[in-house]
Amino acid sequence: MIRVFLTTFMLLIPAFGWAKSFQIDSINIVCDQTNICRRFEDKLGSLKKEILTPKKLQIRLKPYLFDRSIATFSYEVRNTHIGVVLKVDITSRKIINNISFELPAESINTSSLKNLLPYDENEYHNPGLDAEAEAKVSEFLINAGIADPMVTIELIPSDGIVDLKFKINYTKTILIKEIKINYIGNKDITSINNRLNDLKDTIYNKKEINIVTNEISNEIYEEGYFFSELELISPKFKNGDDGITLEFNLDLSVKVNLSFYGNRVASRSDLFSLVKENIRSMGTTLEPELIVKEIESFYRDRGIYYSKIKFSKREGKTKAGGVLHSYFFEIKEGSKIKISSLSFQGNRLVNNKVLKNLYQEKGTSLASSYFLDESFLAKFKQLIQEEYLKHGFISTKISDPIIEKQENSTNASVLYRIKESLICELKAIKYFRPVGEEVKAFISKALSNKVGSAFNILKLEEELKKILEVTRNNGYYFSQILNSEDRNLLKFSKDYKSVEIILDLDLGKKTYFNELQISGNIKSKDRVIQRESFFVTGDILKYSNVEFFKGRISSLGLFKTVKISPIIADSWKDEGEFKQSVNLLIEIKERDSITMAVGPGFRTDAGAKLSSRIRFLNIGGMNRRINLLANANYRISLQTLDEERRNKGLKLLEYRFRVDYEEPYFFHLPLEFDISGTASRNRYFSFDADIMTGTMAFSKDFSKSFSSSIKYQYDNIKQFNASSSKDEGNFVVGAITPSLTLDFRDNPGVARKGSWYGLSLEFANPGLGSINIENFEVNYLKILSRNKWYLKLAEKWGLAASLVFGWEKNFADDPLLNEDGDPRVVNGQVITKGYIPSVKVFRIEGIDIVRGFQETEINRLPNTGDDILNYFVNNTAYYSVFKFEARHYFKDSFVIAGFFDAGRVFVNKFNILDLRTSAGLSFKLLTPVGSLDLDFGVKLKRESYDDGDTDSFGRFHLLIGYF
Repeated sequence: MIRVFLTTFMLLIPAFGWAKSFQIDSINIVCDQTNICRRFEDKLGSLKKEILTPKKLQIRLKPYLFDRSIATFSYEVRNTHIGVVLKVDITSRKIINNISFELPAESINTSSLKNLLPYDENEYHNPGLDAEAEAKVSEFLINAGIADPMVTIELIPSDGIVDLKFKINYTKTILIKEIKINYIGNKDITSINNRLNDLKDTIYNKKEINIVTNEISNEIYEEGYFFSELELISPKFKNGDDGITLEFNLDLSVKVNLSFYGNRVASRSDLFSLVKENIRSMGTTLEPELIVKEIESFYRDRGIYYSKIKFSKREGKTKAGGVLHSYFFEIKEGSKIKISSLSFQGNRLVNNKVLKNLYQEKGTSLASSYFLDESFLAKFKQLIQEEYLKHGFISTKISDPIIEKQENSTNASVLYRIKESLICELKAIKYFRPVGEEVKAFISKALSNKVGSAFNILKLEEELKKILEVTRNNGYYFSQILNSEDRNLLKFSKDYKSVEIILDLDLGKKTYFNELQISGNIKSKDRVIQRESFFVTGDILKYSNVEFFKGRISSLGLFKTVKISPIIADSWKDEGEFKQSVNLLIEIKERDSITMAVGPGFRTDAGAKLSSRIRFLNIGGMNRRINLLANANYRISLQTLDEERRNKGLKLLEYRFRVDYEEPYFFHLPLEFDISGTASRNRYFSFDADIMTGTMAFSKDFSKSFSSSIKYQYDNIKQFNASSSKDEGNFVVGAITPSLTLDFRDNPGVARKGSWYGLSLEFANPGLGSINIENFEVNYLKILSRNKWYLKLAEKWGLAASLVFGWEKNFADDPLLNEDGDPRVVNGQVITKGYIPSVKVFRIEGIDIVRGFQETEINRLPNTGDDILNYFVNNTAYYSVFKFEARHYFKDSFVIAGFFDAGRVFVNKFNILDLRTSAGLSFKLLTPVGSLDLDFGVKLKRESYDDGDTDSFGRFHLLIGYF
């Protein structure tokens, strides 16, 4: 981008002489947009407080060159009768409001044209890119069959915005008038002719023609014409006409047929894919000998040796009379070879146990089962070398694997010969340039390679990154290692017993933060970004803080891209040390402010689902949000309802409508405010309910790992279609819930190590709005603790555990009395004035489900076998779920885990020995925001109940966002 920066000093030297330094008394900003003037009045106002020189003023104003909203910026300083006046002239860029295309006819599809342009709507218009935009449009039109297009851009400005209209003129379009195919072969190509003839009398479009020719070429390849393709010759213009002739060459004279016999381990499709892939690289002739070698290699890669492949060739005719070459591959598959002996010779300092553990840990599934895998054995040589290098053995020699196997034997021995070297010691860390003792000290502390210890050369690249990290986080933001790629970085002794690291470390100037400069925010206020900053003017600038700041801005969800660049604002010398201050230039591109999503789905318990969401983002430019959500589901099965309700067979449409307003900075404080209203109809185990909910919450992140919130929730619940009279009627619950969260995970989306802890206390009371009438009161406390732990055992292995424990207590425990003054008793249970409403009673469901159990099975109480919702919880209830997984990671996106789960709900008394347990397998597809789990669990002890039900053997579960 070209930016104009005009600097004019009209220094009228006064009697008191201020040529060397001065203080600005007044700032006069002249610009073409009111909002730009207002913004720069705020930015430049601080200059009045400073003692300036012409050079310092220029440095202070230089960062504004990088503001994308500015086209030209000039200033002058005058000494007037009212004092020193800074006059700033600004010409701003306009925001692109709309991009349109005007053509003489609508025969050209311009829907994809906007994607080719160097700018987009809702960005600042840079006139310097107009020529490039016109060229891109012209190129597109030529490829779309327009002869000699003329493209001009008409600018239609308005207040702060501009519409770009691309006016396209042309005299003629290029039509495809004739299709000609130079064909060799006997195959009927009527279908190919028809597809190509569909192009006749259409506008010539190079892209669409390439798509058609490639599709036809792939189809004839799949039919066995491996050395044929549909080739387009350069289009030819017809004499005296605006049309062209498309001429193609097509040779289908030879067809190849492949047949495989005797293959059992390798499927027919595997072999076809292998052969076809290799045929592509053979040119114009099939070479069966190469195919045989590829098949043998295919088997060896899967640990199968001594395979015998024979081929024969027959020539014949196709049904259409064309030439047919048939190749027959007879395969006699070999067998896997067991490694009977894996041994090492010459190793004294790294013992056999360490090397064999390394083989097991890093080996392929074939190798770790001790079957011969020659490709891994070759790789294992390098792994042994790295193991020695890790302990300082710089010049240890490792032989290639010596594999001894007799012909047709199913056993082999593998030997590695090792010639160990002496340990290489790190003698010193030296510097080409002067570096202070303080810097040397914090570099030395950060490195794992210590002077006087064995030198691990494998850590060298990581150590260089640490040096830059630690220097950049201690004020030397622009530090560089100039010889990181040079041979002189390491200086070994002749016998390789010692080494010196010699760093050409250019620290640069010590760097301090000055101010933020924000560019590209059209709707968003500067404050939205500024309030995410913890920087203080004059503080040392740390690289880690800049990255953390960038992450906070990105996490707002308002911007497509975020780029932060340091711009030097000032420099000086202090006590012999050169220092500088920088502005952080934040360049952003904003997202659309309205997003919509609709998604169908299906769950085994909830049935067919339809979900929709509309989000209004960045309201008022202050990151305020309104979310509208609507969900509906219709159950196909009633298995999660109690028996009485299942027998009635009543089906209802369930729904949930929610409107939510988020204010991230309540009253400009770092306190997130959320208020929402929800209307829903839900089907529970023993009743249905219409629930109206209002929620108000405040939350705050105190650090990267600690956050807290407090929520007030008001529920108006109408329960109906109940199996028990206690679940019929209206309930009003007003509750306040404070919560704390500690998050020490390495990755919140897909954690491998660390821990997470959550604690919440829900207190409902008439003083908070809960119902309190003559014979009924809602008054309870509900405590829930969620905890997760992750342990990384090795690169591919890890453990994970989760413990959820809950306790709730009813405080409306005064007994209701009969007319004779005795406590009222129903089914042996004393009825109290209040109890915990069923919708608030603990129930194991969702991600807390004990895998292998249905909801109707895991929520039964011990001893009685009744579902907890059939019980008046007028005292206490308990909730406990424990999960443990041993995980094996395949690459970065897939995990297989064995699991053990235990859990149950209890009333009045908790007994760990009554927990229900299960075990099984979990298959996880990992994504950046969590995992998609397919789990199969088996009950470790099945139970039968007095009502005649018996637990099922186990079941599958599909879970999203699991721990």
